Amino acid sequence: MAMTRVDVTFTEQRLRVQLNLQQVQGSVQVDRVEPQSAAHGRVTAGATLVAVNGTPIRPLMGRQAWVDFCQRVKETPRPMTLTFEQAAPAGTVAVPPAPAPAAAAASTTEEEEEEP
Repeated sequence: MAMTRVDVTFTEQRLRVQLNLQQVQGSVQVDRVEPQSAAHGRVTAGATLVAVNGTPIRPLMGRQAWVDFCQRVKETPRPMTLTFEQAAPAGTVAVPPAPAPAAAAASTTEEEEEEP
C-alpha cells in the first residue's frame, strides 16, 4: 500500500483532531478530525502523526511520555505544522523523492486518548 505525507498548518490553538497513543508501537494516530479543523478533508482517521514543525516524533513509550507530548503540542506557538503519514488515495502512485545533487554525484552505483 502506497503511503503519502500530508503537512497541515494549524493557526488556531485547538487542533480539532482527536489523537490516540498506540501503546505497543508508541505511535500517535488520528482517531477523528472535526469538520472545523484545518486537517478536515486532508487527513483521515488512522493516519500517523510523524512530525511537529518538521521535527520527527520518536516513539512515545508510557503514559508520562504521552502526557508530556500533549503538553508540548498545546504549548507550541501557532502557526504549527503537523506532518501526517497515511495511505495514499486509490489510484495514487507514490514517487520517491529525487536524491540531492551531491548524493547523486557521490554515488557510483515509526490506549490512551487525549486531545492536544
